Order: sequence, then C-alpha cells, then structure tokens
Amino acid sequence: MCRLLVYFGKNIYLNEIIYDPEHSIIKQSYSSAYTPNIKKNVLNSDLNLDGFGCGWWVPEKKNFFVYKSLKPIWNDTILNSIANSIKSNLIFAHIRAVLRKRSSPVSDLNTHPFIANGWIWMHNGCIIDFDKHKGNITSHIEPCILPYLYGSTDSEFCFGLYLTFLAKNKNPLESFTFLFKYLKKNNFNGYYNFITSDGINILCSRFVIGLNKEPLSLYFDNDKKVISSEPLYPNSKWIVIPKNSILHYKENNYHIYDLSKIIF
Repeated sequence: MCRLLVYFGKNIYLNEIIYDPEHSIIKQSYSSAYTPNIKKNVLNSDLNLDGFGCGWWVPEKKNFFVYKSLKPIWNDTILNSIANSIKSNLIFAHIRAVLRKRSSPVSDLNTHPFIANGWIWMHNGCIIDFDKHKGNITSHIEPCILPYLYGSTDSEFCFGLYLTFLAKNKNPLESFTFLFKYLKKNNFNGYYNFITSDGINILCSRFVIGLNKEPLSLYFDNDKKVISSEPLYPNSKWIVIPKNSILHYKENNYHIYDLSKIIF
C-alpha cells in the first residue's frame, strides 16, 4: 500500500522532513517496509512509484497548498527545488502504490493529499470491493460536498463522508469517530489509516474492519512531532499507534482513543 507522514512542529523547510531524515519518505519509496514491532502486512509495497503529493499549511492564508506529481518522488526535480524554499509548521507527504485490483487509476485527480473545505486528507489502505459500495457511500455524502470530490478513490469518498458528518455536528473528533461507526455498520471491510487536519486539529487513525489482520503500520513520535507509516529516525522515541485507535493532536497536546469497544 501507500506510505504517508505528517509533521507538526516549528517552522521548517519541506526538505528537512521529506529528504533529510535517515529513513526519509524518499528512501521509503524504493525500500522494503521498515515496521519495527509490527509484522509486515502482505499489502505493504516495496515500491511506491504511482505518484506522490505534499501539502503544507500557510497560517496567513488559513489554508493548505499542495504539490502533486505522477513521477516517483525520488525523481521529481521540481519537488527538490520547492522543498528548499517553502517553510511550514504543518507538512503532509504521501507516496502512492496502486494495487491494480483494488485501487483507482493512477492520475493527478487520484493523487493524495486531497483538499476541501479547509481540510487536508490522506489515506493508506483501501475499502475491499469499493466499487460495490460506492453508490451507498455517495448517497450519504452531502450534495454540496460532492463537487469538491474530483477523483475516483475510496480515500477521497471517505473524506467526503467525514466532511458530511463534520457539517452536521461541527466537532472534528466526533465526526472522525462517526466515520468509523459508519464504515463498520455498513460492513465496509478494509484498512483505514487516515490523517487529516484543518490547521488546528490533527486526526489520524490506525484501523482495520472486517478482516482478521493487523492494521497497516503507523507510528508516532511526540518529540520529533511526526506521525508516519514508518519511523523516520530509527533511534528516536517512536510508539506504535494501537490497533483501532484514533490520535487527536491539538494545541501541543495529544490523546489516543481506543475505539475497539465503541466500534466493535
């Protein structure tokens, strides 16, 4: 599957989190999965060459901006240039590996991260048999949100569901939790490592529904202010985000919520 990260700390140049770490997301794009204390999932891909995207928060604009490409991330000269000239305190990065039988086509519109209504969204995972469930999902998304969903990925439609729930109750954590209740209630089996933010809240999940499997890998380092599919700094204080849990980070504080009893 894909690999992703979010950085949330002091202002840094993009290259400091995308290129510089010992096990950077650049190296992850062409390396075997490095998942200490987690058994390698059969869906882990050793090559992530089906496009990439980077997003960054600009406080003055109160909005996210993104750069996406269909090139492998290690081979994009534009990214190398802008990464040395753009600073942010909130940076997203995603490298994509398409499973041909389970994923939407490789295209600009299907490349993460996605942006809508002031939120940014990334996903590592998939809804099993998404084509069979797409009509159900679409029918639950508010019509005013559908025009902002440009691609065909299960990831972006889950984003649409989240924005729909958020529009109704205005609470990011509750809306994120309700998304998993919806997925479970409708038997949407799959892997759900989501990361999203509005520039204030950061929410991420490490979930698996309906499969006798472990979720895909996801790590958190509060010292380095990073959440990532794989540890970027092997000797740092990484913890594994527990199975079927949500991490909520806001105003320099974080909480991890175990949703196993609530959802299952």
